Amino acid sequence: MLARRYVLSDEPTEGLDYDDRLHERLGCCKNTAYALLRANAIKHQRMGKKIVVSESAVFRYLDPAGYAHLVGTTQEAA
Repeated sequence: MLARRYVLSDEPTEGLDYDDRLHERLGCCKNTAYALLRANAIKHQRMGKKIVVSESAVFRYLDPAGYAHLVGTTQEAA
């Protein structure tokens, strides 16, 4: 599951067994997801014009304490 990636898009990518739209994963609108990325609240990478976010970056944003436990660090270091 941590190998999943998400993008800002209106339509899900065909051929995937999950919805890869970031705003759907976060449960917010596309503008809010973009604002979070602009504020660097969620780690991301640009690949050409596309913004790509890993599942681990989403998990780290949604549950910082759970992420720290998952990778074996303290919350302050995460």
